[in-house]
Amino acid sequence: FAARAAERASKRVTFAPGAAEAFARTRLRGNARELRNLIERALVTADDGALITPEMVELMILRGASESGFKGPWDNFSLKDEVHRVERSFIELALRESNGMVSRASRLLGFKHHESLASLLKTRHRDLLHARTPAKARRRSIIARETRQ
Repeated sequence: FAARAAERASKRVTFAPGAAEAFARTRLRGNARELRNLIERALVTADDGALITPEMVELMILRGASESGFKGPWDNFSLKDEVHRVERSFIELALRESNGMVSRASRLLGFKHHESLASLLKTRHRDLLHARTPAKARRRSIIARETRQ
């Protein structure tokens, strides 16, 4: 795949020992076509005469081919932003799976209390508030009111 993609992109790109194995180790959800597309998109961003190392391949795959490529894979990198992006993806998927129910989505995500997810939605992921069902006020016990009087 890589040799043909480099030929089509009219670039002389060299793969370091282990780079091909790094592509093979990736956990792609798709098939060989997805791997080929990933390689082609990455080579388009590589400089002519670049040396592709296994570390560059792993970083590019972790960041996503659309975010980075072989040309400056560490450019504009922020661990905080990358973690936020992945966290958002999992929360969005859990909310979709649970039809917007925060309590069910929080269980899918491994939280012990639904308020943990509700807090994340209110603070770090406000853009996902539309994906949840509206919060309902819970009934208060009449017994608790009578004992306070």
